[in-house]
Amino acid sequence: MAGIITLPIRCALIIYWKNASEAFLLSTQILDGLGGGFFGLIHPFLVADMSFGTGRFNLMMGLTASTFGLGATLSNFLGQNIVERYGHVASLTASLILSFVPIIIFGCFMPETLGDRDHNRTKKSKTIHSEEEETSYVNMSL
Repeated sequence: MAGIITLPIRCALIIYWKNASEAFLLSTQILDGLGGGFFGLIHPFLVADMSFGTGRFNLMMGLTASTFGLGATLSNFLGQNIVERYGHVASLTASLILSFVPIIIFGCFMPETLGDRDHNRTKKSKTIHSEEEETSYVNMSL
């Protein structure tokens, strides 16, 4: 959550400090570094948690990394179009508003924020073990 929350804070500070010195605006880049660092650190852990027991870790890492790249490309493209038509403040306000979508999704749907991470992992583990037992039973009966 800390990494995701840095974006709306950063956008709000840039809008607030739009006429301040370059030092104030440059200081918002610290928040960008924190957010990027958190995402880079937690991304493999989230993918490993979601793909636990499926054997699809590398596939999911590739898909999520591609999605990040597509999102960055679209963000730059759409952001520049908004800047050209409406100005910097409108573009940053749109980013500020859109940045609440992942906060809501992460806060409402991630097992870590709901407190059932262990329950889901146990349920997945039981399902995987029961499938292995059924497969071994079938192999023994042949």
